[in-house]
This record gives sequence, C-alpha cells and structure tokens, in this order.
Amino acid sequence: MPEGSSGTAVTVRWVNCYDKRSRVLAVPIQECGEPLVDLRGYPLLATTDHPKAQSQTKTRLHCREGVAQRLLLADARLPEGLRLLILECHRPLELQDVYWETQLKTLQERHPDWSEDKLSTENAKFVAPPEIVPPHSTGGAADLVLVDADGKELDMGSSLNEKGHLMRTDARGLPEEAKRNRSVLLEVMESAGFVNYGHEWWHFSYGDRYWAYTKGEPAAIYGAASWDLVTGA
Repeated sequence: MPEGSSGTAVTVRWVNCYDKRSRVLAVPIQECGEPLVDLRGYPLLATTDHPKAQSQTKTRLHCREGVAQRLLLADARLPEGLRLLILECHRPLELQDVYWETQLKTLQERHPDWSEDKLSTENAKFVAPPEIVPPHSTGGAADLVLVDADGKELDMGSSLNEKGHLMRTDARGLPEEAKRNRSVLLEVMESAGFVNYGHEWWHFSYGDRYWAYTKGEPAAIYGAASWDLVTGA
C-alpha cells in the first residue's frame, strides 16, 4: 500500500478493531538474518499446483530455515500414512498489498452500507494489512493441509482459503472426522513450535510477531523477508 494517510488509517483501524492487536504490534522485531530456503529441496511435500492457493510468486514455497526444520519435525510426528502438504509460505509485501486491496474491494461491493471501520475489521479476518509485517511476509508462516499416503486431502471441514465460519480452527458444527483431523494437525504443528492463527485452520507461523506474542517471547526474530535472504540468490 502506498505511503500516506490511507495506509496509516488502515493500520489504526485494524489495531482498534481487533482485541490484543495493539499488543501484538508492540512486540519488537529483532531480525536474526536467517535465510529463506526452498522447501522443494527438503524431504517434504510441497506444491505450486493447488486450486485454492492463489500466489504465483517465485518465493511461494520458500520459508526461513528454522521454519523448514520445524516443518520436518511436524511431518515426522504425524500418524503413519499421513503427510503435510505445504501450499504457500513466503509472500512479498507487494503481493500482500494486492490481496488486501482486492479483498477490501470485494467487501465494499457486497456491503456498500458498511462503514470503513467495519470493512477494515472484516477484511483483516482474511488478509493482514501489509503495514504490520504479516507472518507470510516474514517467511515464518505456512499454509498447509493433510494428505494420506495416496496424496488425497483429508476432510478438514472446509477447503483451504474457503471463507465462512468453518474456516475458524475451533469452528462449531464440524463433522467428527474433520474435528479429529484438525486436532492432529494442530497437535503436530504446535509440538514443533508453531502457533495457529485461529481464524484459519490451515495457517501456522513461527518467529513472527504473532508467534512471539502468543508464546510470550520478548521479540519476534523475523521481520519482512526480501529476495536478498534467499539462499543462493
């Protein structure tokens, strides 16, 4: 988002409308300089070909090295026959800006009577404003699903990036199978050090501000990640 009053207003609205967000944003960032690595060089399942994953950026399957190691841990801790399938990690701030503006425009068209505050509140449930250094833009986040030995996705109660109340990790009304699958995913990811963003069952992060706040860490270790951090770039 361009600099100026518009970006500032979005940030302020987002903070004011979300419980605890001002405290999350108050967490300092002490960038550790860890590189971005390509997950396709690891013994993990990762794909750029998924109908529900939007990004086509060249660093889509790149993440911080520490995140890659933790994904390996989580994958190894799954019950036999199950694997993580990783769909999106790093997202440049420029792309995050596009996502924010596109989703905001959609909400404005659907709800022309909503105030700017309400529009920003709802928008931030689905897309983090780029000004806050979103988890994906740090290289510390991963969107993923569970698959069986044949590569078939397990029933999680809703699809990746599907809007609606079922996208919440603790959504009510889920089939028992979906509840169990979400529980398995949450358990292995948290055991590897990740935190889940409660509005999206598929989104986990490590090292960013949200992770630091949730875990009670004094600072985030990942700030915005650029191409300069890519290994071998």
